[in-house]
Amino acid sequence: MKTKTETVSAWLSGHRIENAAHADSLPAHCLNFDRVDSVMNTMGWVKVGTAEITVTYTDANEMRETAAEEIRAQMADAAAKYQAMQTELQDRLNKLLAIGYEEQA
Repeated sequence: MKTKTETVSAWLSGHRIENAAHADSLPAHCLNFDRVDSVMNTMGWVKVGTAEITVTYTDANEMRETAAEEIRAQMADAAAKYQAMQTELQDRLNKLLAIGYEEQA
């Protein structure tokens, strides 16, 4: 597996900025990371320091299959939504056409 290490800026954002005074006691998952030269303070974030981040990349074939599974899930969701819309439209059409037959009877 391939790994890569970089130095990045560590930030507190949003509702976590009230923790700036004791940011060093927060777990790392409470922080946001960005380029060292980023200026997220213009977005209301507070820079709390820098971090050395090492990423251990998943195998490329495994990542590709995971991404493909996500796309398949999105396709299934889209198909279900489309089918629900088709069913609702068909129901509306059936009701509209039934009105004409009821008046003739």
